[in-house]
Amino acid sequence: MLEQYLFLLPIATLLLIGAMTPGPSFILVAQTAISKSRSEAMCISIGLGLGASKFAFIASMGLI
Repeated sequence: MLEQYLFLLPIATLLLIGAMTPGPSFILVAQTAISKSRSEAMCISIGLGLGASKFAFIASMGLI
């Protein structure tokens, strides 16, 4: 039974590595926090979170 799902192991490993690497949103927030202020970085973080939430809601409704 387990042998049927062993082909998923490399795919899951690559997805895990991809999820752990920082993306452009992390770089934007870190750069803003370092060069400007913490409050501006928090505003960007909240905006990114709201955007991701909106996308997740629309996707869960089957519109994407």
